[in-house]
Amino acid sequence: MADARNDRALEAQQQLDPAIVEYLSTKGYVLERCRHAHPATFFKTSCASKLSGASKEDVTFVQLLHQTDDQRREVMKIVEEDMVLSDEAAFEQHVVRYQGYSPTVDIIFTERLPGSGIEPWHHEFRDSLILDIAWDGLQALAYLHGRGVVHGSIHPGNIMHIPAKTGDHDDNGTFKLFGHGLVPKVGRHKEAVDARYTPPELRGKPYKPTFKSDVWMLGMTLLEYHELGPGAFDISLRGGIGTLVKRISERKSQGWLKQREEGCVYDAHGKYYHAVLEDIIGDMLVEKPRERPSAMAALRKLAHERHYKGEKTPDAGQLMMPVKAAVKAAKKEMRARTLVGKVLGQVKGFWDWLLLLGVALLFGLK
Repeated sequence: MADARNDRALEAQQQLDPAIVEYLSTKGYVLERCRHAHPATFFKTSCASKLSGASKEDVTFVQLLHQTDDQRREVMKIVEEDMVLSDEAAFEQHVVRYQGYSPTVDIIFTERLPGSGIEPWHHEFRDSLILDIAWDGLQALAYLHGRGVVHGSIHPGNIMHIPAKTGDHDDNGTFKLFGHGLVPKVGRHKEAVDARYTPPELRGKPYKPTFKSDVWMLGMTLLEYHELGPGAFDISLRGGIGTLVKRISERKSQGWLKQREEGCVYDAHGKYYHAVLEDIIGDMLVEKPRERPSAMAALRKLAHERHYKGEKTPDAGQLMMPVKAAVKAAKKEMRARTLVGKVLGQVKGFWDWLLLLGVALLFGLK
């Protein structure tokens, strides 16, 4: 299966616009074999590297496809924000940051990504690992939404696993969300994502993703990590979204998330992980978006669960600090880049504020 993905990715590279290949070559980049095989609807990804003295620079680049000028402007606004944010404000721990853009050939540069995401149909995921993905994914969404950015296309292919550097078998590493803003508002939802990830409120309508639709898509992805895998019952493919929502609502009070022979551990910790996973996925897949929690609310609930019932962790407030600090830093830096922010940044003391207030009142009276 991995070889098949490599072959698809290599074929995608061979189909690159010659202008992109030439541009990369002039910048010293050489295309490299990688396992990126995203559906080429609005973008496709490939990898390249170049030698800089004794060091090697590895990158993944994203080619934008079939986008209108308005759609491209929306994407570029997000890319430009990512490029100027400080490390503290970019939240690179859990969000794949856009590091550069070439208008000449319309490609975006990111860090070198490990592949096409973690796909549930190739692995059996333990409940504890799925909770780690939920925790990191909700942190990423809470951060993006705090910046005012809708992701728009969350599915297994856009969740990247960064292995632990310690080599500790019990350390699952971290997970990053890739592709925020790359799938814009479009006329039909099937143009944007696989229908099974599209929340009920967007099905059959123009695809205009929201913060709440992001939460649904992450919940659907987590459910697939649990239900799919070698020999697992494919609930998402055999039933439509409406059937799935009905089954969840009917079974939620009775333990609707099935126990698996593999992946669900039956000791005290295992039962706890399964119960928390069932609870958080059930919340995220609520049919009515108004009743669905925000990413920050779901994250806060999971933080309390991790602290009070799970293994030894910092308290819930401490667990929430990194994402809150990143949102605060990002808002401050983006505000400082606006005209008003630049003016306010020059206001130092009481008399400066008084003068500014007087000017504002003067213009307001005219």
